Amino acid sequence: MPANSPRALGTCDDNLSDVYEYGTTYATIFGTDRLAERLCFDGAPTFKVSEGLKLCSFCADTGVSPPWHAYLRKPLSSGDQRDMRAELAHFHGRVRLGESDRLRTRLVEFLGKARDDIDPGYIAGLARRWGDVAGADDLLRLQKESKCSAAIAEIFDLEFARRTVNAHKRKAAATRVARRTTSAYSAIEALRLGADPTI
Repeated sequence: MPANSPRALGTCDDNLSDVYEYGTTYATIFGTDRLAERLCFDGAPTFKVSEGLKLCSFCADTGVSPPWHAYLRKPLSSGDQRDMRAELAHFHGRVRLGESDRLRTRLVEFLGKARDDIDPGYIAGLARRWGDVAGADDLLRLQKESKCSAAIAEIFDLEFARRTVNAHKRKAAATRVARRTTSAYSAIEALRLGADPTI
């Protein structure tokens, strides 16, 4: 590491108002393990809960075990503006700490009640995180059990198609998306994943 990197990071601190960006920059320079060590002190969080959760999620995605408990035992503040990234990081932490059984019941209920106008990025994040622990096949089971809307089913079908090792099931899921989607992105992704191009 260049000798002036810590000084550069100190200067960067003056210019970065985004805690997540600062944390990931710190991890790039000093290593994600050092970032994880600095996420709590004597068992207490060193960042605001929403920012700490996002940084814990970042650490976990790089293979470093973060201090999830320090942040998950604190309430996620409910301000006027929802922080979807923090909510997804909260979900990520709960899933990683083995709360899947309890979360699954709540997830089925949530998906069943969610309307089509919900942020698709949020639903995609839930599907991705759930697929990490429960596997591809459970994504299809969640669709069936929740009786979710077509828009949500489309997101879960795409995530299933990305994950499954069964080529026949991948093609079937991708083709379902290609048939019903109104999104150019989803149509292109479905074709990339093997949807029948003749539909």
